[in-house]
This record gives sequence, structure tokens and C-alpha cells, in this order.
Amino acid sequence: LLLAPERGQAVQGIGDLFQFSRYFPLLKARGARVVFQPFAGMRGIAERLPGVDVLLDEGDVVPPHDYFAFLLSLPRAFGTRIDTIPPCAPPLTPRPDYATKWGGRLGAHDRPRIGVVWAGRPEHARDRQRSIALDVLAPLLDIAGARFIGLQKGAAVVQAEAVPERVDWSNLGPEFDDLDDAAAVIAALDLVVTVDTALAHLAGIMGKPVWMLVADPPDFRWLLEG
Repeated sequence: LLLAPERGQAVQGIGDLFQFSRYFPLLKARGARVVFQPFAGMRGIAERLPGVDVLLDEGDVVPPHDYFAFLLSLPRAFGTRIDTIPPCAPPLTPRPDYATKWGGRLGAHDRPRIGVVWAGRPEHARDRQRSIALDVLAPLLDIAGARFIGLQKGAAVVQAEAVPERVDWSNLGPEFDDLDDAAAVIAALDLVVTVDTALAHLAGIMGKPVWMLVADPPDFRWLLEG
């Protein structure tokens, strides 16, 4: 079975890959040999996703296969309903060398650590329906006794310069070279508060609690409530 992201479609992104990777073990359980082509630059994490037999890089020759599926078509193929949404099992774990690197950077875990992401890619077709300004989260940042970890990358990271000095804030996102850096930091957090972007779904497949801010009305997968 050959699987691939739906390139060129506005709804498809790295976060979608993480979210729908939960179907890989289900395909394996039905006897499939799963061949998967992730986005460029994702091989390090993609090769640790359970249920994948062969990873293809862009430009690789596609091997003979009996079936082809886009990731977002798998819920329909499995007849998924609210009560049969499969879990992400086993949870994704960080690479040990990255965990050691960021463990030293984070220091003592003597209070709750909360990761914060407030913006997605500005070129996303629905960016204005998901990205927010960091100052919208000001009431959250004023919660005493918590340490906040900025996970944001890209142009929006400049907004972190306005975080008041009274806030226990560490801005680590600009130091991430790849998704394995983000995964190692997320593994050391207690909670991730984020808009609907890739790190929400990375945290999700790692089994971390996520509070996600979504538009109203939301994307189809979040339903209208609950």
C-alpha cells in the first residue's frame, strides 16, 4: 500500500501527516506492507512512526504496489466514526541524543512547563482563521507558578520580545533546527497551548496534553463542540 500526503491541497500539511499516522498500524494489522512518502525534511521523525515498512524520499522510484491512498482518505476507508477514532499507539518518543541536549537546556523541572505556539505558516490559505497575536494569550501568561516555553518559529516569533519580564518565559523555538528538536522539548513539557498547526499534532502523537485554539466554525475534524 503506497501512502502519500495530498500535495497542493490547502488542508494538507505536516500536522495532518502526524494526525493521520495513527492509521498506519491499522493497515499493518490488516496485512498491508506500508510504503510511505513523507514531506521533505521529515524523514528523521517519519522513520519512527509505527506501522511503516518503507520510506520514500522525493525522487525515489516508486515500487510496485497494489493500492494507493492519500492520508486524509484513510478515515473514510476505515469507516471511522466518533466512537472508533483510533488512538496514537504507541506514542512517538524523542531521539535520546536530542532529549539529552534539550534536557540540559531546560534545566530543573521544578514547576509546570507550558509550551506556547500562536501562529502557523503565513502563506497558509486559512492563516487568518488560525493564527493569533501572542498578546491574546496575556491572561494565560500571567498565571503564577508556571514556566512558559515559546515554541514559535518564523516571522511571528518577534512578538515574543513584548512578553513582560515578570513572566517566566524561555523562547526556544528560534533554536529548533528540525522537528526532532521540537519533539525533544515537547517531551519535557506538561502542556502545549497552541493554534492549529504542526506542533499541536506532534504533541498529540507524543501523548502530551494539548489545548488547541480553533476557529469558529472549526475545521471539519474538530466538529462543532466537544
